[in-house]
Amino acid sequence: MIAFPPETLNPEARKEARPEERTGRALFTALERLGMPQLLGIALLTMAGLAMMEGTCSLLVNQRFDFGQREVDFLSGSIGILIVLYRGGLVRVVAKRIPERCTLLGGLVLLVAFLPLLPWVPWSSPGGATRLSNPQALPQRPQSAIA
Repeated sequence: MIAFPPETLNPEARKEARPEERTGRALFTALERLGMPQLLGIALLTMAGLAMMEGTCSLLVNQRFDFGQREVDFLSGSIGILIVLYRGGLVRVVAKRIPERCTLLGGLVLLVAFLPLLPWVPWSSPGGATRLSNPQALPQRPQSAIA
């Protein structure tokens, strides 16, 4: 009785509250709104990009910094906590004071300005050695007989 309480609406009120016509039409209805296809396209590209980043991040940090599974898991968890703090704290404060259009354009400008500079960031491993500048400084893994 607690998990499944009895229905309180009579059949006519239930049919009025949930018409049969609307099932399966939510996406098509949303796509008819002005600007919604572009917004859904941006969301799709963002999610696809993040999924690809998550899939390749562990391989990248393993190759560049010689991270094992434990370090990769710790890094992913730390990034997740930072994202929660960023979205829950910083974005909430900024959204109250600055219009969405300005924050979107400002973020886009910062992305276009600083993303091309990423190859020149001095990446270093936790031990201080940089694989790109001094590959012998990091411990070498033994070569397998197959490779």
